[in-house]
Amino acid sequence: MSRIAMQTKDETKRNIEQAFLELYRTKRLEQISISAISEKAGVNRSTFYYYFVDIYDLLEYVENKYIDETTKIIPILIDGIIQNNLEENIAMIQEFYKKNRDTFLLFLVERPNAHIIRASKKMAKEYALHYIGIDEDKLGVREKCIIEYITNAQIGIISWWLENDNNMELQILIDIIQQANLRGPMTLMMNLK
Repeated sequence: MSRIAMQTKDETKRNIEQAFLELYRTKRLEQISISAISEKAGVNRSTFYYYFVDIYDLLEYVENKYIDETTKIIPILIDGIIQNNLEENIAMIQEFYKKNRDTFLLFLVERPNAHIIRASKKMAKEYALHYIGIDEDKLGVREKCIIEYITNAQIGIISWWLENDNNMELQILIDIIQQANLRGPMTLMMNLK
């Protein structure tokens, strides 16, 4: 396949994906038709079916794409938190955020997606435990509870930041996440007085 044909295929698929996401922002999945997606994307229904079996296949594609993108940044965030050097990767994190902001906002705040949230937490847990050399199967109930607290806190603070329209610079948010993880949220709050 020629480079131009490949670019056209990629662009068409992205247009379908974007049309779906725009509709999904305001409608339940059951209310979205393939005709509406095709019309918004500027393609024929048959073109939609060339790429996707149905709307559920498209949703799964979008979810997996989001998870794949998130998989690339989680190790950088965890490494930065544990090594206390997130600042070194701030440009990469900002670029990642800029590229994925709307999808984050949609799946974490506007229309929370349980599959994506579970997958993100699972990736973060697995990577963090691997990084510090702990086998998840050997964790006790207390340790599992702590890991759950940490992963939920990360998603919670990022969701809050997105929901509040980025009311602080990304650098400050990253510093808060880093300090809360390394020193504990209560200690951090008491030091802010």
